[in-house]
Amino acid sequence: MNKDWRPTAFVDTAPGVVTEQEAGASHREQRSQLLAFLRRLLTLDTIALLLIAGLIEKAFASAQRREAVTIAVGAFLLSLAIGGLAHLALLATGPPVGARHAPAEGRAALACAAATFLAFAVGVAALAWFFFVNWLR
Repeated sequence: MNKDWRPTAFVDTAPGVVTEQEAGASHREQRSQLLAFLRRLLTLDTIALLLIAGLIEKAFASAQRREAVTIAVGAFLLSLAIGGLAHLALLATGPPVGARHAPAEGRAALACAAATFLAFAVGVAALAWFFFVNWLR
């Protein structure tokens, strides 16, 4: 019998069918992108904290609403803590050498990345509030 007439021949070559290798490669790519996202957020958190420490007192000697800076620093530190732990957890739970699949950590890692981003956004919003209050007075 001709190979093209077998019922499985269509399934093997049909568009849209995801093989186990493709699924594994996609999972590794998503994991890699999530790690890169966390690294960028951690870098931005660190830069924001350094800028706050170095420039707030010099730029605004008699600033109003200093509690906004406290909220921003706390949010950036929280973002660093959550992001750092999530990054370490993702690195620690990586696939063993030669394994086909990575362990299932998808939702937890995504939730940690979302919490990291949310804390970063709160820090940026608090800083924006502080600067607008002091800039417009």
